[in-house]
Amino acid sequence: MGYIQGKNLEIVTELENTNRAFPEITYYQEGCYHCIHPFFLEDQLEYSLKRLGLETVDVFLLHNPEYFLMDREKHNVPKEKATEQYYERIKSSFRFLEQKRKEGKILYYGVSSNTFSETRKNIPPLRLLKF
Repeated sequence: MGYIQGKNLEIVTELENTNRAFPEITYYQEGCYHCIHPFFLEDQLEYSLKRLGLETVDVFLLHNPEYFLMDREKHNVPKEKATEQYYERIKSSFRFLEQKRKEGKILYYGVSSNTFSETRKNIPPLRLLKF
């Protein structure tokens, strides 16, 4: 979870137009936003459970949380500030996911990333040991 594209983008746009937007959306590029805020994750988890007719999902992955850092880099946000916000966002998401695991709605959770282990000039690899 995390990507906001297609039908989700239409829904998010409508919510924004009525001042009910999810917090902390990253406007990564036209047609592709990103959000890992617990409110958005809750919405997506409940939608998935209902759509699949399940009470529990086996795995819930945060997809490419580093999009936030890439976006901050494009907007010339200082690396230290962006990295601090990045880890706070992931920590908040993990707290939410751990609660959902305890409630039995998720068996396992983690991060899925195309650049997870890459070290880019201004984007450090994600260090899950911080949690």
